[in-house]
Amino acid sequence: MVMLPTYNERENIEFIIDRLLDMVNDPAFQQTGFTDIQVLVVDDDSPDGTGRITEEIAKKNPGRVHVMHRLQRGRGTAGLEGLLFARQQEIACIIEMDADFSHDPDLIIRFLKVIKETEIVIGSRYIRGGKTNQGWRRKLLSKAASIYLQLLLGPRIKDWQSGFRCFRREALLPLDLLGMTQQRFSHEYAIGIGVLYRLVKSGHSYKEIPIEFTDRQKGRSKLSLRTILAYMGIAWALRFRNENKTKPVADRLPQEVN
Repeated sequence: MVMLPTYNERENIEFIIDRLLDMVNDPAFQQTGFTDIQVLVVDDDSPDGTGRITEEIAKKNPGRVHVMHRLQRGRGTAGLEGLLFARQQEIACIIEMDADFSHDPDLIIRFLKVIKETEIVIGSRYIRGGKTNQGWRRKLLSKAASIYLQLLLGPRIKDWQSGFRCFRREALLPLDLLGMTQQRFSHEYAIGIGVLYRLVKSGHSYKEIPIEFTDRQKGRSKLSLRTILAYMGIAWALRFRNENKTKPVADRLPQEVN
């Protein structure tokens, strides 16, 4: 299952979903041993009609495209609630990625090959072979945040901020994802650090693979200096406030999923 958190992505959503669904016809995908791809769109009540467009796509692809509508906004809680839904399904793994083509869908095939060897696969801009075409200011901010996170949370993961990741379903089961949605740490992109940190600290295996991050082709970026600063605050809380405990929980989704 591929999860796409969205807000105002009407210019990209149809193209990315079509690309993902069509991937099953690729001989390289068929060689991974996986038989199908489902798509979960987690939409934050986009005023541009992203949710409505996705509903029409879901009607044409029953069982393959799912839509979660949220009134709350925030990349962090969207990701958490998407993971909550995904781990209730009969799937092998879930891939989290951006819907704006910043992440190359063609790399999913490599993620699926590597996930057979580990429990978490992280798409990294900061290992050999990884790169980004961001402007120098954003690149500098992102790299500085990455170094800070390595110093605070552990140097072995080079791209803690990556939003392109794959998890085995079983690895997510012990996490109190519902509780995390109610914490003040669920700020935008930064909550993804919390999910990864908790999993790694509890002993789950992981591997980083190189990716190229490409600034969105259409629409406006939602990453800001405020988001970078939130990374730093959340990382501090995780490291020094013992927020990394996991426990089995009963899932309860507050939103209806079609």
